[in-house]
Amino acid sequence: MKRKYCIALLFFTIMLGLPQAYSQTSFEPQNLGDAVNSEYAEVNPVLSRDGKTLFFSRVNHPENRLGEDNSQDIWFSTLQDDGTWSQAIRLSNEVNVGRYNAILSALDDGKSYLILGRYNKAGTRWLTPGFSLIEQFNQYEWGKPKPIKVKALKRMNKGRVVNAYMSPDREQLFIAFSKKPNGKRLSLYVSTRKKENVYTKPKLLQGGPKNANKAKSMESPYLTEDKNRIYFSADYGDGRDNFDVFYADRTDDTYRNWSAPVKVTDTINTPNWDSYYKMNAKESWAYYSSITNSIGKSDIFKVKIYEEFPFLRLSGLVHAQHGRNYTFFGAPVGLMFTIDRGMGRGSLIDCGMLLQSIMVAARARGLDTCPQAAFNKFHRVISAELRIPDSQMLVCGMSLGYADHDCVENTLVTERTTVTDFTTFFEE
Repeated sequence: MKRKYCIALLFFTIMLGLPQAYSQTSFEPQNLGDAVNSEYAEVNPVLSRDGKTLFFSRVNHPENRLGEDNSQDIWFSTLQDDGTWSQAIRLSNEVNVGRYNAILSALDDGKSYLILGRYNKAGTRWLTPGFSLIEQFNQYEWGKPKPIKVKALKRMNKGRVVNAYMSPDREQLFIAFSKKPNGKRLSLYVSTRKKENVYTKPKLLQGGPKNANKAKSMESPYLTEDKNRIYFSADYGDGRDNFDVFYADRTDDTYRNWSAPVKVTDTINTPNWDSYYKMNAKESWAYYSSITNSIGKSDIFKVKIYEEFPFLRLSGLVHAQHGRNYTFFGAPVGLMFTIDRGMGRGSLIDCGMLLQSIMVAARARGLDTCPQAAFNKFHRVISAELRIPDSQMLVCGMSLGYADHDCVENTLVTERTTVTDFTTFFEE
């Protein structure tokens, strides 16, 4: 007996915005409003792993520990039931110890954070530039910062500013700093964990982040959850007010070599300064800082990347379908497709043609298929279970079997757009 399954639903959910690998956004950015933003500069937004707390740095505010003269303290806001953010509150002096304070990354345990600076054992006095880990016990109580050791960083970092991003699993640490005394032009480096709280000597990133079309300075690195793409902001010599957000894709397992940079060409970049781009853990929202359309000197914005809970309406009923992706919609066979990380973007076209060839061949044999992008967000789990080597990148999955033509989903025939709707013809 043939095992039948319903395949039509996935096509609808893809059309309604399921996450594609590294999709950019056409949604409009939203200013977080005066509960978070002020007449002062708000920079470096970092979300807790559960997405319920937003940390950021506020510059030269009179309530900062060292007042409004050359100071930067960490503030936070919590997500309310109606989806808005609460009135921002300054963190206590347990965390705001030095003159320039910042939370840089949220880590996988849900309670630990990478912060700027190295401190004495009591955690009451800033000692040197660098980084520490700190644990949050509750909304208002924190542990003592514990310094991390990055080999040779003290000797290498001679610039005026430094910022960084640590992967949630603590394995990679990306740092932006300058080797020139009092230098303002930063370059991106990567350091990897040797043992607990000890990291290797920073190595300059090659390819995209290094060259970045000869960018004058780079800052605010952010690594995606699957570790295959790095976002950063770059200045092309038009002054501090012309930083834009770029990305590059990893080309090997060293985390040093990256593809040529690509400017984020959606609704995020503006003619002014845009930086500190980071996503939530599900990568469905991005948060960043910009001086465009700001209340004050710079504000924090959020922009939707994709719909987390897509749905469709059939016969007056709402059917949530996303979860059925992970059972291959009841199909007896599930396929996973990967591609070598070293291959260029053009190779994705080859992969797409392979998918289509399999789908056509299946139909010729009376079988039905359904390509599925939903598996991408669980690439790490899938790679571990199927023992996919690190050199391979998951592209998508596919269901294979016999479609149940009695399913109501499979009775819907969608309209096809005409050639003239998606083609532009040029004539001499």
